[in-house]
Amino acid sequence: MASTIIGVVRSQDETERDLVLRYHGPALATGRMAVRELAPALLALGELFQEANRVVYPTAPPVTLEVKAFDRGSFAASLHLETSNLVTFLTSDPVVATALLVGFIADSSEGLFALIKYMRHRIGVHREELADGRVRFEDNSGNAFVAQHMTVNIYENPAARKLARDVVLPLKDEGIERLEIERTGASPLEIRGEDVEAFDAAVTEEILSDQEVEMYLTLIAPSFKPGNKWRLAAGAQVIWADILDDRFLERVWSHGELFGAGDELHARLRIRQKRSHPQAPVETDWAIVQVLGHQPGGGPPSAQLPFDDPDTSPE
Repeated sequence: MASTIIGVVRSQDETERDLVLRYHGPALATGRMAVRELAPALLALGELFQEANRVVYPTAPPVTLEVKAFDRGSFAASLHLETSNLVTFLTSDPVVATALLVGFIADSSEGLFALIKYMRHRIGVHREELADGRVRFEDNSGNAFVAQHMTVNIYENPAARKLARDVVLPLKDEGIERLEIERTGASPLEIRGEDVEAFDAAVTEEILSDQEVEMYLTLIAPSFKPGNKWRLAAGAQVIWADILDDRFLERVWSHGELFGAGDELHARLRIRQKRSHPQAPVETDWAIVQVLGHQPGGGPPSAQLPFDDPDTSPE
């Protein structure tokens, strides 16, 4: 099957290729791609790195993408940092920093493109902030995905998701079947034509509101299966909420928390409203970020909870 390399992202050391994009399919038998397909993909790639750079470190100098001839019938895109001051927050080595930025986007197991693929058709995705600074997602079927927090920040940027979609758009054309994104020394990430739907969905989903509030919630039905939502009442409204407070869950699993009728949780609650496209109904996701207290029904608030210490509160 024919393929053509259309993009290479390099570090400042010109002998090292950090990222290679390869499109595969019978339409590429001559090793060429039409300008109408190639140019938007390369422009999107460059803009994606610029947007990711703004998300990761807003005050950094811009990243520029230069296009050079690579082989006959194909092209290379070389990523250069304009100044080493870009990455003092990550590393003193700009070459290492370039690799980190590339990883946030293109890592085959936890980068932006892989995260967008994972989110396709996922139902009831539970988000958990891990102690090592990464974020773990798990759907109702038990399928999990772990990503760097910076990668998740990039994913939550609508412009970045749109640019990622534009990079894979050539897969909608007849005769272009597969895209490989390959990093130096790492397994390539493969994106096929059927995956483009996930990138389209990522673009159309709109976050309407995302806020955290402190509330008292009446416990209706806890769930002791990891990843399942708890049923609670916020006044007269019944909600199903993810529990993201690991310290509280550890006490639940170790029987340090026992529940009865009428119990209340004093908690920081995240309320996120979204819709999949402009004509779709608004969806509301509820998640308890931190349990501040547990009051048994008819009794005083618990006095032994470790979450009341402000030094242990999540940032």
